[in-house]
Formats: sequence, C-alpha cells, structure tokens
Amino acid sequence: MEILKTFNCNTNIMKSIFSFVVFFTLLGSLYSQSNTFQVYAIGCGTNQVHEYRFDGVGFEAINKPIKVDGDKYYFETSKQRPYTFFGTANNNMKGVFIPNNPESYLVTNCQLFNKSRMIKADNNPDLSELLTSLVSQQESIAQKQLSYLKLENKKEKNLLKKEFQAYNKRVDFILDSIAAINPQLVYSVAPAIQKINPDLKNEQQIKAWNLEHFFDNMNLQATVEVPFINNAFGAFVRKIQLSKSLNEEEKLSAIRNQIGKVSEINKAYALGAAASTLLNMSASIGTKIAEDYINKYKDTNPVGTKVLNQMVIKMNGANGSIAPEITGTTPDGKTINVSDYKGKYLLIDFWASWCGPCRRENPNVVKVYNKYKEKGFEILGVSLDQNKDRWVKAIEQDQLTWEHISDLKGWASELSKPYGVRSIPHTVLVDPTGRIIATKLRAHTLEQQLSKIFGE
Repeated sequence: MEILKTFNCNTNIMKSIFSFVVFFTLLGSLYSQSNTFQVYAIGCGTNQVHEYRFDGVGFEAINKPIKVDGDKYYFETSKQRPYTFFGTANNNMKGVFIPNNPESYLVTNCQLFNKSRMIKADNNPDLSELLTSLVSQQESIAQKQLSYLKLENKKEKNLLKKEFQAYNKRVDFILDSIAAINPQLVYSVAPAIQKINPDLKNEQQIKAWNLEHFFDNMNLQATVEVPFINNAFGAFVRKIQLSKSLNEEEKLSAIRNQIGKVSEINKAYALGAAASTLLNMSASIGTKIAEDYINKYKDTNPVGTKVLNQMVIKMNGANGSIAPEITGTTPDGKTINVSDYKGKYLLIDFWASWCGPCRRENPNVVKVYNKYKEKGFEILGVSLDQNKDRWVKAIEQDQLTWEHISDLKGWASELSKPYGVRSIPHTVLVDPTGRIIATKLRAHTLEQQLSKIFGE
C-alpha cells in the first residue's frame, strides 16, 4: 500500500462532504457482497485513480487499484469503510457508499469525478425527494416556531401546534425509512432536520433545546467509519460558538463532552470538524480542540495534523490563542521548552546578533526584566542567528541574563515558524496559563503591560 499525502483540505471540501452524501443518498445497503468495487474513469491513464481516506481534516490517497483494465479500475473494499472516496486528487474525488449490488460501479470522466454517476445501484428516488423537501422546510418551520411564541389567539396556536406535530411525525418517518435502508445514512441527515418543540417559552429556550438535542437522532457509537459525522460536528460547534449564553469554558466542555461519546473509529472526524470549524471562526477554543486532535493523531493522521498546525499558526498572535510549543537548545546544550515557563508571565523574544534594531532595544528590555523578574516575569530569547560564536558574544555584550535558544538556521529557523515571525525584533507575551496576551511589544509598551499585570 502506497501512501500518497495531500495537504489542502479547504473549507469548500469540508462543506462538500454533505453534498457527496446527498448525491448518493439512499444508494442501498452498506456492504458489497463482492470484495471489489469498479470505477470506470475515462481518460485517466494507468494508476492515476486512487481510493482516498478522510481523516477529519484532510485527505490522503491510501490505495491504488488492485487491477487496471483500460479505463476500468478495481479496488478492494472494506466493511470498516462503507463510505469511501475515489478520485485523482483531493480536489477531484467523489464520496461513495459501496452498494449492495456487486455489479454496481462508478462511471466518470477523469477530470470530473464530482460529476460521476453510480450505475446499477439500488436507489430510492421517492425517499430522496422527501428528504430534499424536508430540508427545504427548515427555515420556514423555524420561523413559524418563533411566530408561535408571540401568538395569543388559541385557535391560531393550536393550528400551528398541529402543524409542528405533523412535521415531527414526518421527520420520524423519514429517519426510520432511511435507517431501514442504511442505518449509517442517518448521520448525513440528522443534523439537517431538527424537530420542533412547541412547549418552549422563548427564543433563548429554543436555542438551548436545539443544542441539547442536536444529536438525538444520531448513533454516536457506530462501529464503522462514517466520515460525514464531520458535517454534524461542524454544524454543532458552530452553534455552540455562536451561543451567547455559554462562556468559553462551558463551550469547550460541551464540545468535548459530545466528542467523548463518539466511538474511537469516528473520533477523528468529530475532532477534526470541531477544530477546523472553530479555527475558521477565529475562536480561541479552537486551538485547544486542535491540540486534542494533534496530540491524539500526530502519528496516525499526518495530513490532518499538518493542516491544523497551519491553521493554528494563522491564529497565532490573536489574544487568547495558545502559545505554540517550541523546543530549542541553549548555547551550553540544555533543552528549553516554552511550556517550561507555565505559571509565569513569559516574553518570547525573537532576535539575532546581526539585527541592529534588536541590539538597540536590548538595553531597554534588560531594564524591564530586572524590574519584574522577581515578580513572576521571565524572558526566553529565540535567536535567528546562524553563527553560534556571534550569537553567544551578543548575549554577553548586551548582558542578556535570561535563557536563550536557537537552531542556528537563520530565517529558516523551525523555532520561529510556529509564531509566524516575518521580521525582528518580534515579541510574544504569554500569560501563566500558556495563552498569548500581546505581541510585538517594544520595551516601553511591555513595561506598561507588566505594570497593569502586577498592579503598579
């Protein structure tokens, strides 16, 4: 098995997973009776078509065809992956339920996998039309629920209440029908069809109830891979983040609580959706969820890990984001981590011996350090030098008595990349919990910040 990595999982791809599911909604039962599935792709050439794996954030090509016969590509299927992806690149692929009929196959032009069709698959167009109709009613039924709260006429309220009851029965019918054909398809539609509770007293209660019951129709403990659980958690965390009744810790707790209910085989999809959605919303809790994903999947999901790392880097510098961990070596060979300074206010100072503005600023930084070092303030110097002797000599000349690290790679330093350093001097002030509270501080603004922090 050759692993071919693709790194670009943009927002459009994330959103398109739901459209994949709708296109193939109700294609039949989950598992193929055969061990192979055929893709008929015109004009691709030998071995250009691959099976792709979605890891919750990004895609990677995981399988070549086991046989190629002209434009016919044969893939070995897996019951652990009833929904999978075929294509030539992460922006040219199709999500597919492997149908029950062993003669079914996917047919497409090589450049248009998104236009591909399933041939000889079991379809239920009537049910698909019902689903489409139901989803299209969502906005109007939600508006009617808000109108219901304002009505005083009992007759009008009763008429609307009966409409809500009929709507809820229709939701149950469609979900039951989908589950009877393919239980996993419920994952694709449940987040899109929220029931109505007419007993709620105000708009705030409606929002709270919707959050609480968001996953009522979803079996979070499914034991097969269901990539489009990603859509459900993306929608869920978006609602959580936009909630005005929850503080940051409550939002984080609510998200982690739901992710904790997901089976291990699907947890990456939930974590990936939660992290990428929050980071795209510039939500500071997104960095914490991203850390959860990275810590858990850094060895098994390198694509998703890289994408999230890049997204976190873009977030860096925003107040409230978590300071990325970096580890460097001091001139005498000691290893220093940013996390070693938790519990103190830390200034990460990116500089170099050859940087004139840095050297001119150093005496002012020394004065601030000497004033506040006994009160819980520390500095970690991160040098973009390439010559160790010049680096060490500058430290001694400028009397920089705090710890210093460098990988001696200059502008190619791996230590500065996580902080998006484009020019020096560049400073980052981190609070005792490890969160960034200010950036690009010169000595006088740094002193003003520390004066407020330490109550002077």
